[in-house]
Amino acid sequence: MRRTYRSPAFRLVAAAITELLVLMAAGGIMSAPLHTGPKAALVLLTLSAGQVPVARAALCKVVAAPEGVRHHAFFRTRLYAWDDVDGVEVIAAGQAPLPADCPALRLKGRHLPVKLYALTCYTLPDADHAAGKVVRAVAELERLRRARSPATDGTADPR
Repeated sequence: MRRTYRSPAFRLVAAAITELLVLMAAGGIMSAPLHTGPKAALVLLTLSAGQVPVARAALCKVVAAPEGVRHHAFFRTRLYAWDDVDGVEVIAAGQAPLPADCPALRLKGRHLPVKLYALTCYTLPDADHAAGKVVRAVAELERLRRARSPATDGTADPR
């Protein structure tokens, strides 16, 4: 069974910021002291090539599948096998004025967790709890991990 998770707020913010960067680069080229022909070609190339990261940002997602967790991130897609995942947790991914909660995978043999930025959920600066969508996604991913991974401490989930 496959389950796809998406964060509309993250996708919107990431795509908007990326598009602004592309437009700033095109504006910088337009203000350069070049002839009209090369300038137009460079602007067109910048605007065309810049849409690839904008589209990637808009399509970010996490897919839980029988083989593991597939993270379609901003620059690349990566598969984390269930056997390599030691746990799933909520961690902070941003600071004021735009704090965010983010699910993260704890991988075996790795000290720092892997943040699943595609599921980032922005919160209020004074929030005293994690965003509900993130907590639900973490709980479901942890349940799937326990069902798929071999139990190491003899406490397998019976579901």
